[in-house]
Amino acid sequence: MNIISGQCQCGQTRLQITLTGELNTYQPRKCDCDFCCARSIEYLSDPEGTVTIIFGQSYVVYQHGSNQAEFLACSSCDAVVAVVVIEADRVIGAVNATLFDAYKSLGDKIVVSPKLLSAGDKRSRWSDIWSVVNLTGMK
Repeated sequence: MNIISGQCQCGQTRLQITLTGELNTYQPRKCDCDFCCARSIEYLSDPEGTVTIIFGQSYVVYQHGSNQAEFLACSSCDAVVAVVVIEADRVIGAVNATLFDAYKSLGDKIVVSPKLLSAGDKRSRWSDIWSVVNLTGMK
């Protein structure tokens, strides 16, 4: 297991991901939608790993695209830290890889285009590739 940590730009929100493989084998996914491109977000997840996000202050929730997922951002610096979906018994999601201290140790990024998927296909894909997310701190 590899644990990497990071934080938003102002340091109020901390994040950690536990990965089951070697860091350089993970390729952050760069979504090509307008929302993610404008914020230079690259997503990282491991379906066998876990994500922990600790909000020191409240956070902002954005919805975009098919409005199925929630983008969580620090209320202070507005950095998007993760995208999540709340399921019946768990929260799953992917974190903004650019916020990790070890970002440069990750593999080459790949471009993905979720906007080309149907709502059902998105949900299925997320269930297959996203991590379980633990959220703590203020809402």
